[in-house]
Parts: sequence; structure tokens; C-alpha cells
Amino acid sequence: MRSTGRGPALGFSYTGAPTISESGEVRFADFPLVNGVTEGSAPARAGIREGDVILAVNGQDGRKAGLFRDRRPGTRYTLRVRRGTEEQEISWTVEAPAARRPPPPPDAPGRRHSLTEGNLLPWVGLSVGYAF
Repeated sequence: MRSTGRGPALGFSYTGAPTISESGEVRFADFPLVNGVTEGSAPARAGIREGDVILAVNGQDGRKAGLFRDRRPGTRYTLRVRRGTEEQEISWTVEAPAARRPPPPPDAPGRRHSLTEGNLLPWVGLSVGYAF
């Protein structure tokens, strides 16, 4: 099995065994399986769960590769999944990634080291795994 879908913009990961059809199209030998869901992501809130089998994406066969290429915010996906013996549709919209927090200023509480002369050794030590 090979992981074929990841990333914060998608909000879940899935696996499948890719193969090439007689027409030269890359497809999965079987339907992909959801193997991880990012907590709090749009797909998680919509109901995607680990273990779901992806049968279709926006009406296309779920075995077709590249069904999640468009990860721009606002892109709408509707999945037909099998969970146990039940099938259901789950829809969500790709969201913009959360903004990264800027690094704290050098004099912020809890920040112990700065790269000033005489204080370089702790940084070197931390980079190789030693604590000073």
C-alpha cells in the first residue's frame, strides 16, 4: 500500500495500491481507504472517519487517481464512502490553512537563548541534542 493523499489543505490521508489500466490511466486496484483524519479539519467536521472506503469523489469513480488535486480554498468535495455495510455521502469545502504564528521576540518570557556573543554554545549544544 502507498499513501496517496495528505496535507493540511485536504484534512485527511488515504491509501491505495495504484495500477495502470489497459488504456494507460493510473487507477487504484481497489477503492482507497481513509487512514487518518486531521482533528478539527473541514472533512473531520463533515464526518469523514478513519476506515472509510472512498467509492466516489464528486461523482467520479474513487479508484481514479488524482481526484483531490484541487486543494484551493473554496473547492467543494462530495465523497461517497462505505463505512461498514452502509454507504453515505459526505461533503465539505476546502478551507484556507490556519495562519502561522510569528516567532516570539528574543526577550519573550520562556525564551532562554539568543545568538549573542558568549551565548552561542547552548544553541550548538541544542542542535546536536545536548541540554545546557
